[in-house]
Amino acid sequence: MVVEDHPGIYFTSNPQQKIYPVILIIKNSPFTDSEINLAKAKIANNNAKVIAMPDGYIEPPYDRLLLDKNYYHSQQLQENLLSSILSGSATDPKTSLDLNLPTDDSPFYFARELIPKQMILLLETVLGVSAVLALLLIYYSRRNRISLIRASSSSSSSTSSSWFHMIFVIFIGLGFMFLEITFIQKFLLLLGTPIMALTVILFSILLSSGIGAYLSGRLFRKNPYKAVVISIPLLIGIVLAYYGLLQEIIDSGIILQLPQRVMLTFALISPAGLLMGFQFPSITRMASSMYSVKEDDNDYTGDDDDDDDGNITLLWGVNVITSVIATVLAAISSMVIGFNGNLLIGAGLYLGALVSAVAAVGLRQKISLST
Repeated sequence: MVVEDHPGIYFTSNPQQKIYPVILIIKNSPFTDSEINLAKAKIANNNAKVIAMPDGYIEPPYDRLLLDKNYYHSQQLQENLLSSILSGSATDPKTSLDLNLPTDDSPFYFARELIPKQMILLLETVLGVSAVLALLLIYYSRRNRISLIRASSSSSSSTSSSWFHMIFVIFIGLGFMFLEITFIQKFLLLLGTPIMALTVILFSILLSSGIGAYLSGRLFRKNPYKAVVISIPLLIGIVLAYYGLLQEIIDSGIILQLPQRVMLTFALISPAGLLMGFQFPSITRMASSMYSVKEDDNDYTGDDDDDDDGNITLLWGVNVITSVIATVLAAISSMVIGFNGNLLIGAGLYLGALVSAVAAVGLRQKISLST
C-alpha cells in the first residue's frame, strides 16, 4: 500500500514544485477488506493521494514497475549492469551492497556498509576528545596530588582494589549508555516520534535513577557493597526479561492512546532505571571508605576526608569519559548485532561491574585482616 501525503509538507524550496512524503505499508500477509477500507477512509479524510492499493489500483507509471515481471530482466538493464561492472564503476552486485532487510531491531536502511565510514569517523573523533579529557583529568589529579592509592602496609592490595573501583565505573558507564540508547530506539515505535521517545525515556531514566541513588544511600549507607550485589542481579534479570518480552509488549500497546503509551513506557523503564541509579553512589561510598572499617564488625562507615573527595572526583571523571565513548559504541553495535543484542551487551557490562565490585571487597577484607 503506497500513499502520498498530499497536501502535506514539501521538501523543496519552490512551493510550485512540491515533493510530498510517501508512506509505504507492507504486510507479510494479504490486507483484509476492513484494513483497506480503513486506509481509504483515512486517505479521503486527509485528501491524500493513492499510488498503489491492494485492491488492484496502481498509478502509472508505477504499474509497470510493480506488475511487469520481466521489467528487471530486460536486455537493456542487464547490458547496463554488465557495462558498469566491466568498466570498474561497480562491483559484483551481490557483494557491493548490504541487502539485508531493515527491521525494528536494526532499522538502518540507509547504511550500505556494515559499519558506515561516518560512524568510524565519529568514533575516532569521540576517542580523540576523550583522550584530551583523560589528559586533563590526569593533570588535575597530579596538580592536586590526588590518588586512588593510600599509603598502607598492603600497598599492592590497596592498588588492586582501587583499580577494581575504576573498572567498576567503566563498566557501569558503558552499561548505562548501552541500555539508554537501546531504550530510546525500542520505545520509538511505541511513542511515535524520535523527540517524544527521547523526552519520555530521558525523563523516565533520570527520575528513576535519581530515586535509586537516593534509596541506595538510605537503605545501604553502611554497606554499599550489599546494594551492589542485590541491585545488579535484579537489573540483569529485568534486562533479560526485556530481551524476551519487550517487543511483544510494545506491539500490543501500540494501539493505545498517547498518554497511555507514555505511562506504559514509564512503567517499563522505571524498574531498570531505579536499579541503574544504585551503582555510582554505592561505588563512591565503597571507594571512600575502603580503609574505614569498624573494629568490631566489617560494616562500612560513611566517613570521608579530603583524599576521599579526590578519589570520587577521579571516579566521576572516568565514568563521564566512558559514557561519552559508549554512546557511539552503542550505535555502532546496534548496526552490527541489532538493538536486542545491545540489551545483552548491557547486561554483560553490569555483570562485569558486579564481578569487579566483589573483587574489590575481597581485597578490602584482605587489607583489614592484614592490618
